[in-house]
Amino acid sequence: MPGAMDHIPPWPHDLEILPHKNFVVMDLSYNKIREIHHFPEIPVFNLDISHNELRLVKKEAFVAVSIYLHMLDLSDNKLDADSLEKECFKGGMDEQGNFDLFIIHLSLAKNRLHTVHKDLFKYLTYLDELDLSHNPLAPLDQDFVDAINSIKSLQSLTFREVGLEYLPQDFLIGLEQFKEIDLAGNCFTQVDPQLRKLINLQSLNLDTNLMQSLDEESFSGLTNLQNLSVSDCPRLRFVDQLTFEDQNDLRFLRMRKNPELTWISPDAWLTHSRMESHLIELDISDNGLPYLPSTLLHSFSDWKTIQVINLQGNPWMCDCHNEFLIYDLVPMIYNNTPALTQNILCNGPRESHLIKEELMIVQEITQQSELKCTHEKFSFYVRTYNLEDEFPNDMRMERRTKDALPLAIVLTCFIAITGTTALVVYLYLQKKKLSVNIRRPRRDNPAPRVAYFPANFPSGAGYVRQKDEPTSTTEEISMSYRDNEHNNESQNAPNQNLAGNEVLAPKSATTIGNDMERSSSSTGIQNPNCTIEDELKS
Repeated sequence: MPGAMDHIPPWPHDLEILPHKNFVVMDLSYNKIREIHHFPEIPVFNLDISHNELRLVKKEAFVAVSIYLHMLDLSDNKLDADSLEKECFKGGMDEQGNFDLFIIHLSLAKNRLHTVHKDLFKYLTYLDELDLSHNPLAPLDQDFVDAINSIKSLQSLTFREVGLEYLPQDFLIGLEQFKEIDLAGNCFTQVDPQLRKLINLQSLNLDTNLMQSLDEESFSGLTNLQNLSVSDCPRLRFVDQLTFEDQNDLRFLRMRKNPELTWISPDAWLTHSRMESHLIELDISDNGLPYLPSTLLHSFSDWKTIQVINLQGNPWMCDCHNEFLIYDLVPMIYNNTPALTQNILCNGPRESHLIKEELMIVQEITQQSELKCTHEKFSFYVRTYNLEDEFPNDMRMERRTKDALPLAIVLTCFIAITGTTALVVYLYLQKKKLSVNIRRPRRDNPAPRVAYFPANFPSGAGYVRQKDEPTSTTEEISMSYRDNEHNNESQNAPNQNLAGNEVLAPKSATTIGNDMERSSSSTGIQNPNCTIEDELKS
């Protein structure tokens, strides 16, 4: 019933308009319901209130449907530790005086839970499956551990992407029916030792974690394990000997999309054991595996009992050390699942003409004797196959490239910052130098100096030009004011002074300006914005 519902209607009165009342599934997802106080009495078997805005689930919220409700989805809401009241999952009293709620499957995924009250699940005595994925739970506190350990009926727990690096020592202790745990998307650097205490565990998902290797301690004691997935682990490189020694009942093994996984020990299973393999599906696709030993399983006949074998997306070598893979295993896969042979490609040796050919084609166009076989020191029991010179050269280069990527990014950023800083400094210095050059006159063409006479120049005064001075107005002219003692003499001889020099009559400001314009024209200086005062200042 998606829509804009912000509360749960007061049923069952409104249900009279429906064609029938005994429905078993109710979908209230993608609404705006914020609180659940008292869910009405409806024979609902599966209730979905996901993708709402739930912030509060009150005490005894589901009492009215306690004998009907088996599946409850509260995922993708805004529930935190205070939103779920202590007895919100308390049911109605039965004939024995118990207050159990008959929920079998409960999802609280994608909320804001960092812990829960230790008695939150006290009345969920029939709960089989609990999903708490995508909550900020790490690290798990004691109240949360006690709450989980109180669910004695719990069989499956989903803990995807909750930030876990380890499990508390007493976590999941005493849960004899517990069989399945999903820890994908967390931060485990090894298979947590706490898991080895779960002797009844049948299914384990460790996808997208940070393990670098698997060894004989990883799954020790998990003799009932049937379904194991260790995929999408970016750091997983090796699977050591006896890793699956205790997993005789293993049915499904998925180790795919681990780009750094280049070696699986031939003794990963206990080779030549009298016990038969029960593998139904083996998926080791999209890894970095170049070779696959025929002795990987207990015996060669165990390969024939596997219904699905996926080897696609690995850099397989087309040389004599892979004869089993090319001429035995690939045809076997083709007979069972032909589609799974389409992307099993030859990736070497480097000089081989078979590169990028499907192995199914390789086994058809070549004979075993035609495959290159020059490495005398080759060994399936060594992580590098004793091929340091040629293999895994390409893969080592790829790994070095991946490892060097963060360093390259740092260096690139450093160079960019340094270059930008240097450019800014250079531009600043250039701007400063240009500014100085604009204000400083050139030495080879100095500005002319011109005499200036104020408007209130004294009457009868003038300046004296010596005989040897040039008459050009573009050159410096000496000026001297005559004393009052020579005024009379200058009146008697207006054109000649005592020294016999020519005396010029004082010029007006207009005349001086005209002279200056002619001077500027003769010297090549053309600056219409330059005034006489500017010339004197320069």
